[in-house]
Amino acid sequence: MPYIPDPGPEAIEATALLLYAVAYRASLPGGIRIPRQALWDLLTGYPALAANVGGRLDFYAALRTLADAHPDAIRLVTSTGSRVDVVLHRDLRTGARGYGLMGLGHGEVEEEDALHRRGLEPHLSLPADLGVSDRLPRLPGGPKRCSRCQMTKPASEFNKRGPNGLQPRCRACQKADAQARSGKTKDGKPYEETRSPRDRRVERPGMTFGGSTGSDY
Repeated sequence: MPYIPDPGPEAIEATALLLYAVAYRASLPGGIRIPRQALWDLLTGYPALAANVGGRLDFYAALRTLADAHPDAIRLVTSTGSRVDVVLHRDLRTGARGYGLMGLGHGEVEEEDALHRRGLEPHLSLPADLGVSDRLPRLPGGPKRCSRCQMTKPASEFNKRGPNGLQPRCRACQKADAQARSGKTKDGKPYEETRSPRDRRVERPGMTFGGSTGSDY
Protein backbone atom coordinates (compact mmCIF):
# COMPACT_ATOMS: atom_id res chain seq x y z
CA MET A 1 0.00 0.00 0.00
CA PRO A 2 1.47 3.37 -0.96
CA TYR A 3 1.75 5.98 1.74
CA ILE A 4 -1.02 8.57 1.36
CA PRO A 5 -0.25 11.78 3.24
CA ASP A 6 -2.75 13.84 5.16
CA PRO A 7 -3.81 16.69 2.87
CA GLY A 8 -3.22 20.27 3.94
CA PRO A 9 -5.96 22.92 3.89
CA GLU A 10 -4.60 24.40 0.63
CA ALA A 11 -4.81 21.03 -1.11
CA ILE A 12 -8.33 20.44 0.17
CA GLU A 13 -9.55 23.86 -0.97
CA ALA A 14 -7.93 23.57 -4.40
CA THR A 15 -9.42 20.11 -4.91
CA ALA A 16 -12.85 21.33 -3.80
CA LEU A 17 -12.62 24.21 -6.29
CA LEU A 18 -11.85 21.80 -9.12
CA LEU A 19 -14.68 19.44 -8.15
CA TYR A 20 -17.21 22.23 -7.84
CA ALA A 21 -16.17 23.73 -11.17
CA VAL A 22 -16.65 20.33 -12.81
CA ALA A 23 -20.10 19.89 -11.25
CA TYR A 24 -21.01 23.46 -12.22
CA ARG A 25 -19.93 23.00 -15.84
CA ALA A 26 -21.68 19.64 -16.17
CA SER A 27 -25.09 21.22 -15.44
CA LEU A 28 -26.69 17.83 -14.73
CA PRO A 29 -29.19 18.13 -11.86
CA GLY A 30 -28.93 14.46 -10.97
CA GLY A 31 -25.14 14.54 -10.68
CA ILE A 32 -22.24 13.10 -12.65
CA ARG A 33 -19.79 10.24 -12.38
CA ILE A 34 -16.22 10.74 -13.57
CA PRO A 35 -13.05 8.63 -13.29
CA ARG A 36 -10.67 9.81 -10.59
CA GLN A 37 -7.76 9.61 -13.03
CA ALA A 38 -9.59 11.94 -15.42
CA LEU A 39 -9.99 14.50 -12.64
CA TRP A 40 -6.26 14.33 -11.92
CA ASP A 41 -5.50 14.86 -15.61
CA LEU A 42 -7.89 17.83 -15.62
CA LEU A 43 -6.21 19.30 -12.53
CA THR A 44 -2.81 19.34 -14.24
CA GLY A 45 -4.28 21.79 -16.77
CA TYR A 46 -4.72 24.39 -14.01
CA PRO A 47 -1.17 25.08 -12.74
CA ALA A 48 -2.23 27.37 -9.90
CA LEU A 49 -4.57 24.75 -8.41
CA ALA A 50 -2.13 21.90 -9.08
CA ALA A 51 0.62 23.76 -7.21
CA ASN A 52 -1.57 23.98 -4.11
CA VAL A 53 -2.57 20.31 -4.30
CA GLY A 54 0.85 18.74 -4.81
CA GLY A 55 1.21 15.24 -6.23
CA ARG A 56 -1.25 12.58 -7.26
CA LEU A 57 -1.41 10.96 -3.82
CA ASP A 58 -2.05 14.36 -2.24
CA PHE A 59 -4.95 14.80 -4.65
CA TYR A 60 -6.37 11.36 -3.82
CA ALA A 61 -6.08 12.12 -0.10
CA ALA A 62 -7.89 15.43 -0.56
CA LEU A 63 -10.66 13.64 -2.47
CA ARG A 64 -11.09 11.17 0.39
CA THR A 65 -11.20 13.97 2.96
CA LEU A 66 -13.81 15.89 0.99
CA ALA A 67 -15.94 12.77 0.43
CA ASP A 68 -15.91 12.06 4.17
CA ALA A 69 -16.80 15.66 5.03
CA HIS A 70 -19.46 16.24 2.33
CA PRO A 71 -21.07 12.88 1.45
CA ASP A 72 -24.16 14.52 -0.07
CA ALA A 73 -22.01 16.27 -2.68
CA ILE A 74 -18.99 14.00 -3.19
CA ARG A 75 -18.69 10.21 -3.19
CA LEU A 76 -15.98 7.78 -4.18
CA VAL A 77 -17.09 4.50 -5.75
CA THR A 78 -15.15 1.52 -7.05
CA SER A 79 -15.76 0.83 -10.72
CA THR A 80 -14.51 -1.92 -13.03
CA GLY A 81 -11.38 -3.57 -11.68
CA SER A 82 -9.50 -1.22 -9.38
CA ARG A 83 -10.70 2.00 -11.03
CA VAL A 84 -12.15 4.59 -8.69
CA ASP A 85 -14.84 7.00 -9.85
CA VAL A 86 -15.93 10.25 -8.25
CA VAL A 87 -19.64 11.04 -8.06
CA LEU A 88 -20.45 14.75 -7.83
CA HIS A 89 -23.78 16.37 -7.05
CA ARG A 90 -24.46 20.10 -7.06
CA ASP A 91 -27.32 21.25 -4.88
CA LEU A 92 -28.56 24.63 -6.10
CA ARG A 93 -29.76 25.49 -2.61
CA THR A 94 -26.31 25.24 -1.01
CA GLY A 95 -24.11 25.80 -4.05
CA ALA A 96 -20.39 25.86 -3.37
CA ARG A 97 -20.99 25.71 0.39
CA GLY A 98 -21.96 22.07 -0.12
CA TYR A 99 -18.32 21.49 -1.08
CA GLY A 100 -16.98 23.39 1.92
CA LEU A 101 -16.24 26.51 -0.15
CA MET A 102 -17.34 29.66 1.64
CA GLY A 103 -15.62 32.31 -0.49
CA LEU A 104 -17.48 32.00 -3.80
CA GLY A 105 -20.49 34.09 -2.82
CA HIS A 106 -24.14 33.15 -3.07
CA GLY A 107 -26.20 32.43 -6.16
CA GLU A 108 -25.36 31.64 -9.78
CA VAL A 109 -24.02 35.07 -10.73
CA GLU A 110 -21.58 35.43 -7.83
CA GLU A 111 -20.37 31.82 -8.09
CA GLU A 112 -19.80 32.04 -11.85
CA ASP A 113 -17.88 35.29 -11.43
CA ALA A 114 -15.72 33.75 -8.69
CA LEU A 115 -14.95 30.69 -10.84
CA HIS A 116 -14.07 33.01 -13.75
CA ARG A 117 -11.59 34.92 -11.59
CA ARG A 118 -9.90 31.65 -10.69
CA GLY A 119 -9.61 30.64 -14.36
CA LEU A 120 -11.96 27.64 -14.03
CA GLU A 121 -14.04 28.45 -17.14
CA PRO A 122 -17.56 27.93 -15.75
CA HIS A 123 -19.10 28.94 -19.09
CA LEU A 124 -17.44 26.10 -21.03
CA SER A 125 -18.65 22.53 -21.41
CA LEU A 126 -16.48 19.77 -20.01
CA PRO A 127 -14.01 18.09 -22.41
CA ALA A 128 -15.61 15.17 -24.21
CA ASP A 129 -12.75 12.79 -23.35
CA LEU A 130 -13.17 13.04 -19.57
CA GLY A 131 -15.44 10.00 -19.44
CA VAL A 132 -18.28 11.83 -17.68
CA SER A 133 -21.40 9.72 -17.12
CA ASP A 134 -24.82 10.35 -15.61
CA ARG A 135 -25.22 6.66 -14.67
CA LEU A 136 -25.00 6.96 -10.92
CA PRO A 137 -24.89 4.24 -8.26
CA ARG A 138 -28.08 4.11 -6.21
CA LEU A 139 -27.69 4.82 -2.53
CA PRO A 140 -29.20 2.19 -0.21
CA GLY A 141 -32.71 3.41 0.52
CA GLY A 142 -32.34 6.13 -2.12
CA PRO A 143 -34.61 6.83 -5.10
CA LYS A 144 -34.91 4.35 -7.96
CA ARG A 145 -36.15 4.59 -11.55
CA CYS A 146 -39.06 2.32 -12.50
CA SER A 147 -38.26 0.13 -15.50
CA ARG A 148 -41.79 0.55 -16.85
CA CYS A 149 -42.93 4.16 -16.32
CA GLN A 150 -39.31 5.46 -16.24
CA MET A 151 -40.13 7.74 -13.31
CA THR A 152 -37.68 8.13 -10.43
CA LYS A 153 -39.48 7.39 -7.17
CA PRO A 154 -38.61 6.85 -3.49
CA ALA A 155 -37.52 3.35 -2.53
CA SER A 156 -40.68 3.05 -0.43
CA GLU A 157 -42.73 2.87 -3.66
CA PHE A 158 -41.05 -0.39 -4.73
CA ASN A 159 -41.61 -3.88 -3.36
CA LYS A 160 -38.57 -5.67 -2.04
CA ARG A 161 -36.77 -8.44 -3.90
CA GLY A 162 -34.39 -10.43 -1.77
CA PRO A 163 -32.77 -9.12 1.41
CA ASN A 164 -31.29 -5.95 -0.13
CA GLY A 165 -32.85 -5.50 -3.56
CA LEU A 166 -35.96 -3.85 -4.99
CA GLN A 167 -38.33 -4.88 -7.74
CA PRO A 168 -37.58 -3.21 -11.09
CA ARG A 169 -41.16 -1.89 -11.41
CA CYS A 170 -42.81 0.42 -8.91
CA ARG A 171 -45.90 -0.67 -7.00
CA ALA A 172 -48.21 1.48 -9.13
CA CYS A 173 -46.98 -0.18 -12.33
CA GLN A 174 -47.18 -3.65 -10.80
CA LYS A 175 -50.77 -2.92 -9.77
CA ALA A 176 -51.60 -1.66 -13.26
CA ASP A 177 -50.14 -4.81 -14.79
CA ALA A 178 -52.15 -7.01 -12.44
CA GLN A 179 -55.35 -5.14 -13.30
CA ALA A 180 -54.60 -5.43 -16.99
CA ARG A 181 -54.10 -9.17 -16.76
CA SER A 182 -57.40 -9.60 -14.96
CA GLY A 183 -59.49 -7.50 -17.30
CA LYS A 184 -58.96 -4.86 -19.92
CA THR A 185 -55.96 -2.70 -20.72
CA LYS A 186 -55.91 1.08 -20.61
CA ASP A 187 -57.02 1.38 -24.24
CA GLY A 188 -60.10 -0.77 -23.58
CA LYS A 189 -58.90 -3.92 -25.32
CA PRO A 190 -59.15 -7.28 -23.57
CA TYR A 191 -55.81 -8.24 -22.11
CA GLU A 192 -55.71 -11.43 -24.19
CA GLU A 193 -55.65 -9.40 -27.40
CA THR A 194 -52.54 -7.52 -26.33
CA ARG A 195 -50.46 -10.68 -25.81
CA SER A 196 -48.14 -12.01 -28.48
CA PRO A 197 -49.22 -15.25 -30.25
CA ARG A 198 -46.49 -17.30 -28.56
CA ASP A 199 -47.75 -16.18 -25.13
CA ARG A 200 -51.35 -17.16 -25.81
CA ARG A 201 -52.56 -20.62 -24.83
CA VAL A 202 -54.53 -22.13 -27.67
CA GLU A 203 -57.09 -24.56 -26.33
CA ARG A 204 -59.24 -26.84 -28.41
CA PRO A 205 -62.77 -27.71 -27.32
CA GLY A 206 -62.65 -30.24 -24.50
CA MET A 207 -59.03 -29.48 -23.63
CA THR A 208 -58.07 -28.75 -20.06
CA PHE A 209 -55.12 -26.78 -18.74
CA GLY A 210 -52.59 -29.59 -19.12
CA GLY A 211 -53.57 -30.40 -22.69
CA SER A 212 -55.59 -33.51 -21.77
CA THR A 213 -59.23 -34.01 -22.45
CA GLY A 214 -61.79 -34.28 -19.74
CA SER A 215 -62.26 -37.98 -20.53
CA ASP A 216 -58.77 -38.68 -19.28
CA TYR A 217 -59.85 -38.04 -15.66
